[in-house]
Amino acid sequence: AKVLVISPSSTSPDLTNAGEFIFRTAPSDAAAGAVAAKYAYGKMGAQKAAVISETKDYTQGLRSVFTARFKELGGEVVADETFNTGDTDFRTQILKIKNAAPDVIYLLPQTPTPGVLMLQQLTSNGVEAKRLTAEVLLIRSVVDESKQHMEGLVGIEQFFDEQSELWQGFVASYQAQYNEAPPFPSYQANTYSQFYMLKEAIEKVGLDTEKIRDYFLGLKDWSHTLGTITFDANGDPVGLPYSVKQVTGGELNELEVYRP
Repeated sequence: AKVLVISPSSTSPDLTNAGEFIFRTAPSDAAAGAVAAKYAYGKMGAQKAAVISETKDYTQGLRSVFTARFKELGGEVVADETFNTGDTDFRTQILKIKNAAPDVIYLLPQTPTPGVLMLQQLTSNGVEAKRLTAEVLLIRSVVDESKQHMEGLVGIEQFFDEQSELWQGFVASYQAQYNEAPPFPSYQANTYSQFYMLKEAIEKVGLDTEKIRDYFLGLKDWSHTLGTITFDANGDPVGLPYSVKQVTGGELNELEVYRP
């Protein structure tokens, strides 16, 4: 039907080949999982990794890419545990992970609640391995509410320019409207940028979706709160940087901007 779709948060690798009118400004899990593996092996010094993941498409996509890439780099995946949505007791998986003695544990919940419970139970069971996670556990309100359980946790999310005037203006408007800071800013920055990208495309080529598609495919280093965006032939963003953050002293701090 030639309906153009652009998503700020769809990360499944399957979306790459979904159609010529499908675009996204969020990175594929194929890229995010590989970045996590490379960071764990290269920057965290991990030789042995454990993974505990929820049985959902999103988390399993990250899991499969992470484990494959970590092994390619020369690391060993010593434990690969899963849990079902709704589970609250992870002691069986944690015991297996503890016995495997990993250097790092990659935590992959679909939503924050089981992730926080896992962190609590890892601590209470004496697991000392470093903790690594994806963007779900970096929701700002979750970090603020659970900081005592998240201390030291390293998380990787898509980079966005938190210091830009565009983003600061958005934050001020959001706080005035909802009386809180944007809770999931990487995806909200995606959505915010997309409106401006689409606005610009319509102003320049009109409402014909084939022309908008071609306009998007022709963008090079389009600049907004996400930094710069260039699409490949599949509508995926090319070479997106990631922000590596860590909870230290109860605050979420950026360690570095990591470029794949």
